Amino acid sequence: MKKHIPLILCIVILVGLGMLSTIIPYFSKPNDRFFTGMNGYSSDYIQYVSYIKEGMYGRYQMIFRSFPFFQPITPIHFIYIATGIVGDWIGANAPFMFHLTRVILGSLYVLFTYKLFSRVFSPQLTFLATLLAFISAPLPNLSFFNFSIIHPERITDRPHYVFGAVLFLAILLLRKPALLFIFSILTAMVHVSTGILLFVLSLFLRSVPVALGSSVALGVTYIFIRKYTLVPEIWLDSYIYSGSITLLGILRDIVSFGPTLWLGMVGFILDRKPTHRKIFYWLLIQLGLFLFGYRFFHADRVRFLQGLYFIPMAYGTVLFWKYISQKISHWMLPVGVFATILVSLPVYISDLNKSLYFLTDYKNYSTFVFPTKAQMESFEYLDKNTPTESLIIGSYEIANNLLLYSHNYTLGNDQGWSKEEGKKMLADRDKFFAGILSEEEAKQYLQNNNVSFVYNGPKYPFLRPVFENSQVTIYEYKR
Repeated sequence: MKKHIPLILCIVILVGLGMLSTIIPYFSKPNDRFFTGMNGYSSDYIQYVSYIKEGMYGRYQMIFRSFPFFQPITPIHFIYIATGIVGDWIGANAPFMFHLTRVILGSLYVLFTYKLFSRVFSPQLTFLATLLAFISAPLPNLSFFNFSIIHPERITDRPHYVFGAVLFLAILLLRKPALLFIFSILTAMVHVSTGILLFVLSLFLRSVPVALGSSVALGVTYIFIRKYTLVPEIWLDSYIYSGSITLLGILRDIVSFGPTLWLGMVGFILDRKPTHRKIFYWLLIQLGLFLFGYRFFHADRVRFLQGLYFIPMAYGTVLFWKYISQKISHWMLPVGVFATILVSLPVYISDLNKSLYFLTDYKNYSTFVFPTKAQMESFEYLDKNTPTESLIIGSYEIANNLLLYSHNYTLGNDQGWSKEEGKKMLADRDKFFAGILSEEEAKQYLQNNNVSFVYNGPKYPFLRPVFENSQVTIYEYKR
């Protein structure tokens, strides 16, 4: 048990800090409020939790319930469906399962990183290298691009990101061809950009099972995601990947990664043992995809930095300090690694502080993130007393929270819509709620959009109240 204490400490410290922005708002909220568990971009969080609910309701497909039209089934994000199935078994709600999955996967992330380092480094160095891998951050005022993630939350990021990283690390630790093949398929299906990284790495390592598994899965996934509602906007739109590549831009990017990259690259050059080749290839490929390869794959380049990248950088940094210690003194090794951790702390702590105030200033609690008891009662009513496929129209805030707490489709959240269609949908919704439509126009609007219920809408005489409390009135529209 004693030998596992450093690993346990790493998990507790890193996962604990990664979950702090969820834990503190939960315990600080007023007694008459509930916490949605909001994490990161609201539309992303709402949709992933919505997928979990699909699994809970036995609808094993990934669909946007904010986009009430035909949608094809895709294998992407199936981890959320699986999470929902487990949540149904244990009787937990979807937001809780989302965060429980973050904790479990974050712990596995640390575990597999620790195991990877332990194959090469001493127990003390493994402990420091693991901390370095997840604490590393740019130097203050020297970051020239947005990493699109709060640094402490790299380890507890969106579950499919972290699951992809965990599977990638598992492949590096495995030996059996059958397992390598299966895990490669899963990796490419869970997170496409990690699957691309894995496929390219497999070519360098000449790993047939990994190359075969990842290539087949990427091909199948591509066929499906071409029909996926948001892909044209988040993956294939030219404005995302058509920016020019310049030497100055590359230098600014390299500076932005901070000393872990600078020292790590030198470390691999100084220590060229075959043992380290796999990790060095990994670093070079991931940097190559970020700096250049994203244009070939028509992808937003930051998608190739969604996890993993600081692990090979930390590995190389330890090699650097190991080389220096051999030339100067053995104490330079732990001191150097620790010093590299320290220089990352200002940005890491600043990010942690920002994350704690992202949802609330602890004086004002928006109902978007912290719904009232009356609102929660209305969500529960809809979940228990309305048809599963029925559609509710509400404000953007309500449409989001309905996806968390009820089983209905919603109209009012533009998640899943194309940009132009989404703008028109929101504008039409606002006209309806402003009460400026004539009775016939309002009927036609609800009819055209297949609306069955209206949440706190205008009081047209043809709408029948079916639920009412101090804050909410829900109307039924019967055709």
